[in-house]
Amino acid sequence: MEPTNNENLTYPDTSPYPEVVDFTKHNPWRAPGHAPVASSCGIASGWYTDGVDGNGGYVPDGTSMGDDGRDLPPTLATVWQAGSQQEVGFWIFANHGGGYAYRLCPASENLTEECFQRHHLQFAGNSSWIRYEGGNGTTTTIPALRVTEGTSPAGAMWTRNPIPACSTIYGGGQHQPGCETAQFEPPMESPGLGGVAADGLYGFGQGRCDSGLPGQNCSDDELDFWGKRFHFEIVDLVEIPENLPAGKYVLSFRLDGEQTPQIWSSCSDIEILPRKTGLRGAR
Repeated sequence: MEPTNNENLTYPDTSPYPEVVDFTKHNPWRAPGHAPVASSCGIASGWYTDGVDGNGGYVPDGTSMGDDGRDLPPTLATVWQAGSQQEVGFWIFANHGGGYAYRLCPASENLTEECFQRHHLQFAGNSSWIRYEGGNGTTTTIPALRVTEGTSPAGAMWTRNPIPACSTIYGGGQHQPGCETAQFEPPMESPGLGGVAADGLYGFGQGRCDSGLPGQNCSDDELDFWGKRFHFEIVDLVEIPENLPAGKYVLSFRLDGEQTPQIWSSCSDIEILPRKTGLRGAR
């Protein structure tokens, strides 16, 4: 399809293919929510088999390649209340740009994309937060760019990834020299968020190492280097509808990439309590 998002881009400047105009044109963030997914809760290592170009790279500990997140056993649910605002967040390892959304589906239903899209959550306000070290470090408010035009379902609210990648052909996927400018204006001047390092080696949310090591793929020095700069969450508040029936739900996080044709997703267990109501006094 033709892109529906041509303004709120995360890779507007640098194409790795000089002969290609608008190289991200058919990647998911160019039409937020429209691209199909194999699973709304994620596929372990990104695909079912090894050797697929751009997928099947690393299998998370405790899983097998191709495991579907929808088949994981339930965990202790986080309790939310209908009509409230609740905190959600994620972190970046390799920054391929794009934007993200949060959706709910009743746990008693099939966890399909159609179900999650029926309960697409709105973000509260126009701010996000950068929170370091799981809340043990600093927390900083940054502006959030919300997107509602051209999204699926129609009018659903998404948020642009606020962390810009390097304005080089490597973007946010590799640890390479030459990262001295960002794809777009960073939200704050801080290592990993927009400040330019003296050695020019890090930049703007990229996070892959080039040590050639298996598995983690990072040397001890590289792990220390990235850990100090990328040990943060991107936190938002979402609105829980007042009329949402109480019960058990599954929350799906979906990030539509822009640099690459990738969608990143994961799920968690939520329990919704009834909305609080005021008590009227009696004589």
